[in-house]
Formats: sequence, structure tokens, C-alpha cells
Amino acid sequence: MYNLGYLYAKSIAPPNIEEARADGFSAPPTPGTPTPCTRSGSCCRVRCSHEAFKRGDEAAVRGACDRITGRIIEELPAALPTPDPDLTLALRALIDDGNELRWAESELADPPTPLQREALQSRFGDLMSSLHAVSSIFEHDCDLLDSTGRG
Repeated sequence: MYNLGYLYAKSIAPPNIEEARADGFSAPPTPGTPTPCTRSGSCCRVRCSHEAFKRGDEAAVRGACDRITGRIIEELPAALPTPDPDLTLALRALIDDGNELRWAESELADPPTPLQREALQSRFGDLMSSLHAVSSIFEHDCDLLDSTGRG
């Protein structure tokens, strides 16, 4: 409807490693070893970045930031404006949060200071809040269309 399909994961990683391997996901990486993400969708990209934060894998964190912000900053503006003004505002906020995350990532030292890591985690939190807001509005709009037989 709004060309936002790439925001939603087509494949969410299974809860345990046996199911993950059966579905083609690799085993969790060894700490400090950057590995490419084999999952798709923004949800999985954010999950990969969260896992990288926990492992202290700065290369994977930077890669996740680039993948997440690239999609949001470069592709979402093409979906604007939408027929729903609330959705348009939420998408603009999401794009702004993507820009903030990209800026925070570009300012990281090597290795990042604790303050920089905290700022980056805060930007990820802002981005997740915006994604949730967009998702809620999008879901509401789809429900409205479905209820009128236009979905």
C-alpha cells in the first residue's frame, strides 16, 4: 500500500539454534569475529546490532548501522507523502532518527568510548520507537481499509 514492505521482516530468526540451522541461519558468531548477517528485514538487522552490542563487536555494530540507516534514509523518502498525514509525520520522524543514528555511528572513535556507545544505543532506541509508531499507524490504516472492504 505505502511501499513499506521492506520495513517488516520476511523471516524472523527462530528461538533456538537447531531451528535456526534448519532454516539456514548460521551459528552465533564468536565474540570479536564480524560475520555477515544472513537474515533480512529491519527487525533482524536491529536484532543483529543488538547481539553485536552485547558481544562488543564494533565492526558488526557499524555494519548494522550502515544497513539499517541506508534503507531508511535512502528509500523511505520516496514513499512520502502518504495519504495518511499521521503516517507521513511518523515516517519523517523515522527518517530523522535514521539520520541521527548514522551521524552517531560516523562520530564513533575506534574503539568507541562508553559515552559514544551509550549515545549510539540511545539512537537505536529512538529508531525502534519510531519504527513501532510507523508500524502501529500502518496496522491501523490496514485495519481501516479491511473494514471497508478496500484492503
